[in-house]
Amino acid sequence: MRAPPIASAPVTSAALFLLGDSHGRILAQVAAERGQPLAGGFIASGRQLNAADFYAAGDGDVRFHDPKIEATYRGVLATTEARRLSEIALPVLCLFGMNLHYLTRREVWGDFSLSPHAPGRFLSTATVRATLRAQMAGALAFHRHLASLGLTVISALPPRRFAPPPTETCPEVFLAFEDLAREEIAATGTQVIDHRSWSLDPDGRLRPEFAAPDDAVHGSPAFAGRLLDDLFAAARAT
Repeated sequence: MRAPPIASAPVTSAALFLLGDSHGRILAQVAAERGQPLAGGFIASGRQLNAADFYAAGDGDVRFHDPKIEATYRGVLATTEARRLSEIALPVLCLFGMNLHYLTRREVWGDFSLSPHAPGRFLSTATVRATLRAQMAGALAFHRHLASLGLTVISALPPRRFAPPPTETCPEVFLAFEDLAREEIAATGTQVIDHRSWSLDPDGRLRPEFAAPDDAVHGSPAFAGRLLDDLFAAARAT
């Protein structure tokens, strides 16, 4: 089930403002069902929010170059009393840059190895980090822009799920990107919520109850509910 693009919490009661990729849909849905104070909503799929030039910054706000994304953003902003980002009076939950299943797809990484003892061209951790920075340059710049506006920003790792073909995930690279993406986004000033202590089983796999039943990359309502508890706790602590 898909969530409506915009969360429904009244601005007077909202405690978080969501700028979401596709992982934000289930968060908005579950928050609305539980009556939790989440404003904002889904902006665009993650693959549209990584390129270095997907938005322009200015006048305390952003403008998305894609007209559809820009219109969606304006609708999301309208869930608050703010006219621009700099006027948001809530902690911002920004999921830009967390589409790790797409960043680590096999068509990009399939010929490489992160271990010198495995088949394929070996890539050092430094090379992988540099590549990650290049892949998500726009998302990292967006997080830095939010920080420059004086906003409190929170994010969260995506559920540990690997996409099947045709957008097949390289699990080895995904696992490396979890820590690297967390570190890179945290370096912008964003607090990154790491759910792995409760979402993974002893073998490091996502617990079945936390996997969406109708797709291969997103979390379930149970995952979203547990993550929302962590996110609102982080917002209260700011």
